Amino acid sequence: MRRARNVFIRFSNEPNFVKALSREATDVDGVPYRGFHWHPDFDEEAEPSLVLVWVFLLGLPPNFYHESLLKNITSPFGRFLRRDNATRCATKTDGARVCLEMDAAVEPIRGIWIGMPNHSSSLYVNIECETLPAYCSICRVQGHNLQKCKRKEGAKSVGVKKGKEREENKKTCQLQNLTNGEEESKETEHLP
Repeated sequence: MRRARNVFIRFSNEPNFVKALSREATDVDGVPYRGFHWHPDFDEEAEPSLVLVWVFLLGLPPNFYHESLLKNITSPFGRFLRRDNATRCATKTDGARVCLEMDAAVEPIRGIWIGMPNHSSSLYVNIECETLPAYCSICRVQGHNLQKCKRKEGAKSVGVKKGKEREENKKTCQLQNLTNGEEESKETEHLP
């Protein structure tokens, strides 16, 4: 890692990695940090859009609290990392709380059907993201989204200027083609 703000930590086993990555308290001696799963496309200049999010599956019955079932239920909107202790022990039965790796640049799913949609024996589960940060795909940072981006306005005005320049260039090219076409037609008229 070239930048001092990034620290690369390699774990010897998967359970330790998941436990460290999914911690809710994210500070060391009062200094906050944000953990993420490293990948080969990592860019030190941009913050990753893949973030760890605690998600509450409101209304999910306790018979679905098994880890393999939770992995299948959450796979459409994130990579399952772990479930909290209350979900594991089924002491809180109004829903399941799980930690997922989700893409913050994508609008999160608000609910999911278990079974056939709108069928009487099916179940609709609301999804509440507890810690999903805003992510800006222009700045490539967490903290604000595309709608509140200050750079977006600058990008729009530059885009408008470039668009106007393109239109002017097209008009100039068309005029040149017309004048070239007229000259060619004049030359052909004068031929015997």
